[in-house]
Amino acid sequence: MKQISKAKVLAAVMCLAMVFTAVSPVSLPVYADAKDEVKKGADMTNSGGGGGSNQNLPDIITTIINVMLFIAGALAVIMIIYGGIRYITAHGDEKQVKVAKDTIVYSVVGLIIAILAYALVTFIFDRFK
Repeated sequence: MKQISKAKVLAAVMCLAMVFTAVSPVSLPVYADAKDEVKKGADMTNSGGGGGSNQNLPDIITTIINVMLFIAGALAVIMIIYGGIRYITAHGDEKQVKVAKDTIVYSVVGLIIAILAYALVTFIFDRFK
């Protein structure tokens, strides 16, 4: 019994490491943009400007929606991995296999919805800018 729990912990740690490794390159441009915004704010402060952000409401809404959709996508990927781990550790028990398959299917559906929502939000805000 202890070997199974050790395997689950090891698999979970490895999956989380893969998720965080895959997430970092995606989020780097966000940090680069934030760094540029900080520089602009510092330049405005040094030049006697107000130092405030020049973002308008659609940009703020787009940023909030993109962050929420990114989190939803990341959770869907984590749930797919979790369902896979449950499927592997089911040991042929039909009830556990069904639960694991349902978790994977619902997670994939959630990931597809998150991707489509991101595409829709990007399309709408690009059209009306």
